[in-house]
Amino acid sequence: MQDYPLLGVMKRIKMPLQKQVMRSVYIILSLSFPGGAVFESNVNASPLNFTLGTGVMITGFDRAIRGMVPGETKTFVLTPDEAYGEKNESLVRTVQLSEGIDLVSSMDKANVTVSLIPGNPCPMIEYLPPEGKYQRYLITNITEDSVTIDTNKPLVGKDLQFTITLDSVIVRA
Repeated sequence: MQDYPLLGVMKRIKMPLQKQVMRSVYIILSLSFPGGAVFESNVNASPLNFTLGTGVMITGFDRAIRGMVPGETKTFVLTPDEAYGEKNESLVRTVQLSEGIDLVSSMDKANVTVSLIPGNPCPMIEYLPPEGKYQRYLITNITEDSVTIDTNKPLVGKDLQFTITLDSVIVRA
């Protein structure tokens, strides 16, 4: 395999996406809120790999990489509409405290991860049930009678600042 610079070729080719040459990109990234501390990074770790233009990454991220060449570093901010979208209020519900306790108690503790997400007032619970699809719960506003459960993605509704370095590009037919 040979590395090639990524020069926005996907935009200039006039054939359907499935007939275009696919480009696997390898990137080093740091993620923060604008003006805030980095809270996710793969610096000093393996590069993140994905195929450009397949919809695997958020749209603004995929678009920001186009035109970069290996070794180039870029810092950019994505708005919610370019990243994870706006908060969906239908995914936020208030339930009786006992129902919230039952929800958490029913989880297999071996498949539970508790994460601290900058900008969120409470820890997020990630649960991998036997069906195999992660479920995320941000539990807030706990009172004597009720609790609010938010199942939106943790970075929804937020501006995100990325600093990325394009490590390499692999062209596949």
